Amino acid sequence: MLAKALEQTGIAGRPEELFNIPPEGSLAEMHDVDSYEALRDRLWEIGCSSNGVFAIKYHYSTHYHTRLFEEVCRLRGINPQGVEKQESVWEDLFPNSKHVYLSRRNKVRQAVSWWKAIKTEQWHVRPAESRVKPGLDFYERHYDFAALSHLYHQLVLKECATESYFANHGIQPHTVIYEDLCRDYQGEINKIMRHLGFDYEQEELAHTYFTRTSDEYSEILVERFRKELQQEWSHQDW
Repeated sequence: MLAKALEQTGIAGRPEELFNIPPEGSLAEMHDVDSYEALRDRLWEIGCSSNGVFAIKYHYSTHYHTRLFEEVCRLRGINPQGVEKQESVWEDLFPNSKHVYLSRRNKVRQAVSWWKAIKTEQWHVRPAESRVKPGLDFYERHYDFAALSHLYHQLVLKECATESYFANHGIQPHTVIYEDLCRDYQGEINKIMRHLGFDYEQEELAHTYFTRTSDEYSEILVERFRKELQQEWSHQDW
């Protein structure tokens, strides 16, 4: 929803998952290029709005980030082990960059949403599209505490890794909280655009590009999972 919101401004780039390489693949293979210059040109071609502003949507994971960094270094003829500061390598690919960091306060609900998307295979819904609406039996059949716990801890660790990267490289991102974005979509987009240096005001929209996928049954998983997370505790925090 946030990536599409920025794209719809027409001046904040076209943020897509351009670094989302398959487990056994590479950036060069993914974008069908054979040199660093060709990769850079291809990324800019895909991710730039008409005014030349580039944007990318990126989920930080130490394992994948290391692979990406090492590949970019190899394409540039640089020994990754000899690089003191990673940002010096990324700066050529993303000059004058600014970071927008999206987080969600309620990680339990985020894990449930992620698990539901995996099981229904519906990750995004446009307002005019029909939403998959599984019944109560679906949630009972597909409830999996181990899977939800894995996703919950993965979400937490991803944010820890991202925060650590920002701190290590002196990066001060503009932080957007998902819950706040849902409550004040127009206001949050305007804050981001000011952070990016644009004189821009988001007009009030009838609806966002994507709509929520949660339903009345989602809360059943949330309640069950949060209780099971704490079932061995002497007291519950939520």
